Amino acid sequence: MPDTYVAYHALARPRAVAVITPNRRVTYAQFDADVNRFAAAFRALGVSPATGVVSFDTRRVYRYHVALMAMIRLGVAAGVASDPSCDLKLSDQPGATTERVWRLSPAWFATVEAAEPVPIPSAPRDLDTLGRVMLSSGTTKVPRRVPSSWRHRLDRMASSNATDARGRLGVWAMQPGIDSGLGYGHSLLCWTLGATVAAGFSAAELVLLLERNPQGLLGLTPTQLQVLLDALPPGFEPKPDCRVIMS
Repeated sequence: MPDTYVAYHALARPRAVAVITPNRRVTYAQFDADVNRFAAAFRALGVSPATGVVSFDTRRVYRYHVALMAMIRLGVAAGVASDPSCDLKLSDQPGATTERVWRLSPAWFATVEAAEPVPIPSAPRDLDTLGRVMLSSGTTKVPRRVPSSWRHRLDRMASSNATDARGRLGVWAMQPGIDSGLGYGHSLLCWTLGATVAAGFSAAELVLLLERNPQGLLGLTPTQLQVLLDALPPGFEPKPDCRVIMS
C-alpha cells in the first residue's frame, strides 16, 4: 500500500521532500511521523475499517494530505468532505458535533501534532473491499458517488506509472486537487515513487514552481490550463523536463 512506501522513504531517504505547499516544505521523515501521529489519534477515537466511509474536513492543505494517508495506514475507506453520505466526518471547522460529524478542537490537534510519533503498521486488508469514495464532477447537476476498492486504486496507480509517469520524479502538481480522481491517484503514485507532491498552489504560484524545478508532472483540467496560460508572465522560462497531462 502507498503508506508502506512513505514509511520506506522515511527510513531510506529521510531528508527527501514529500510535500510542498506555498507555506511549507515537508520531508518524508516528517510526513511519515505526522501520518503515524494522526493514525494513532484516529484509532484512539475509535476510527477503524468498521466505521465505514470517513471524511476529513479542513482548510489546511498539508493536514488534509496527512489525514488521508493516515486513513490508508489504518485501512479505513476515505470519503470527501463535501459528501453528505459519509458514515462519519471528522472536522476542524466550527460547528456542532453530531453522531456523524465529530468536531475536533484546536487543543486536540495541538496535542496530536506535538505527540511523539509511534510507528503504526499498515493495516492488513482485503484488496477487494472499499478503499475510497469520491464524487463525480457534477455534470449531471448532482455529483454521484464513485466507489473504488483498494485493488482498483493500486491498478490505477500501476497504469499511471506506465503511462503518465514513466519514471518521472521531481515535483508533481495535480491542480484538480487530491479529492479528484487525477489528484488522488497521482499523489499516491508520487509518494510511492519517492517524488514530491505540490499542493495548494494558485496559477501564479505554479508559474514559479515550473520555473524552479527541473523535473516533474503537471496535471490540469482544460479550464485550469487556460487559467495557467493567462497567468504566464513575459519571459516565462519553464524547465525542459516537465510533463503535462490533462483530464
